[in-house]
Amino acid sequence: MKADSPVSYAFLMFGYIALNRLDEAKATYGRALERKLYSPFFLSSLYQIAFLQNDVAGMAQQIEKSAGHPAIEDTLLANEADTAAYSGRLRKSQEFSQQAIGSAERAGEKETAASYFAMSGVREALFGNGEEARRRAVLAMHRSAGVDVQYGSALALAYAGEDREAQSLTDALGRRLPEATIVQFNYLPTIRAKLAIRRGNTSAAIESLNKLERYGRQISTGGFVVKSGRH
Repeated sequence: MKADSPVSYAFLMFGYIALNRLDEAKATYGRALERKLYSPFFLSSLYQIAFLQNDVAGMAQQIEKSAGHPAIEDTLLANEADTAAYSGRLRKSQEFSQQAIGSAERAGEKETAASYFAMSGVREALFGNGEEARRRAVLAMHRSAGVDVQYGSALALAYAGEDREAQSLTDALGRRLPEATIVQFNYLPTIRAKLAIRRGNTSAAIESLNKLERYGRQISTGGFVVKSGRH
């Protein structure tokens, strides 16, 4: 890790958070502060730590710090939408989603805004609002043809019970990006597993999810070559 690179510290924090090593994530942030380094990603990682520790004040603090900063404001608002939904506050989740969309649009991030719209459709479906989920998925696709948007829309449709539309989108995504790692080893298996469960085919769902697990093992051992051109 480069000692003078704030992004390196931020990514190391995300790694520790993924491993549930929160004290080490905090210590990494402390070292960055000692070196007077700053990255907007720090706010996102600190928000995640606060969420995992049920620290409402800590989450609010990161939201406040992100206000007016195009590089991170929309991400924190989207996180807040997820947090509200997680605690069963759908109306607040909808409000934060709309704020995240607006923030991304003001920053000129149209595809990001559309992806937030799609993922809000997933949440609506999880709350049993199938019609609203479908509406949001369709509107998201009208806003952008991006990969993340198509994935989020397909997932929303799958959870909303719109199997035919979800399957069509999934197949199209697979044909469009046959060598994109995140598509072939994350997005497609996730949607296909959900569709298999809806058909009552649990063995197919498990096999699809096993593909995700194998991908994760390959990533952790450094044995996988990333082919996706998205990043």
